[in-house]
Amino acid sequence: MERLKELPLIRKIELFKELGEDQVMQILELAFVKEYAVGTILFNEGMNGDVMYAVLSGEAGIFKKNSEGQEQLIKTAAPGDFFGEMSLIENEMRSATVRITKPSKMLVITRRAFQRMIEVDVHITVRVLMNFLKVLSHRLRVATEKKSS
Repeated sequence: MERLKELPLIRKIELFKELGEDQVMQILELAFVKEYAVGTILFNEGMNGDVMYAVLSGEAGIFKKNSEGQEQLIKTAAPGDFFGEMSLIENEMRSATVRITKPSKMLVITRRAFQRMIEVDVHITVRVLMNFLKVLSHRLRVATEKKSS
C-alpha cells in the first residue's frame, strides 16, 4: 500500500511517463524509495557507481570540480529529474558529485535491479530505454548548443 502513494510522483519522471500503473508497480518491486537529509552525499565525482536516482521530492545539487579543484553547481535536480543513469549501463567513474540540498525522497535503481528488469519484462525495459535515449539526446543537444554559443 505504501508503494501506491509513490505512483503519481514516479509517473512524473520522464523515464516512466509512458508506463502504465502495473508497469510502474513492477519497477517498484525491484527498486526502492529512500529519504535523504540535507547534506547527504549520494556520490562523489571520480567514484565508481552502480545506482541511479530519480527525485520524487526535494532537491539535489550536482557539482563538478573546476580547474582549481573547487566544486561548482552545474545543475539542481528537482522532482521529476534523474541522474546517475549512465552507471546502469557503463562501468565508468562518476562525472560529478551529488549532494542533497533540500530534504528529499528518491527512487533508487541499482544496476542489479535494472538487469533484473530486463529479465522480468523486456517490454518495460525497452520503453524505459527509449525514454532514456530521448532524454540523453535532448541533454546532448542542449550541451552542444551551449558550447557553440
